[in-house]
Amino acid sequence: MQRIEPGEREAILKIVALIHQDPQQHYSIAALAVAVGASLTRVKQLFKAVTGRPFYQQVFEIRMQRATELLAATELPIPQIARKVGYRNTNAFSRAFRKYTKGISASQYRLRYPGG
Repeated sequence: MQRIEPGEREAILKIVALIHQDPQQHYSIAALAVAVGASLTRVKQLFKAVTGRPFYQQVFEIRMQRATELLAATELPIPQIARKVGYRNTNAFSRAFRKYTKGISASQYRLRYPGG
């Protein structure tokens, strides 16, 4: 891995902040690479170096963190939460959520952690 330039680190952190701000969006690492003026390979390397995770794993983690916040702090229906964190299909969200929580469903999570 080459040295990470300060501007490169800032670009990756801006991308992470963007994902936190709008986890509903469907992000393409290729499009983000073009936007920051770097090669796809370089952005993949930088993402792993700066965040400790590959791009899509980082997006997954951000989405699931937001889902847990919404489940605990709101009474929004689970399908609506799924859409708010970027899942068009509630079943896909449910599978992803169980993977993230090691087997706990979204409805079980809401019962265990009411009110955040």
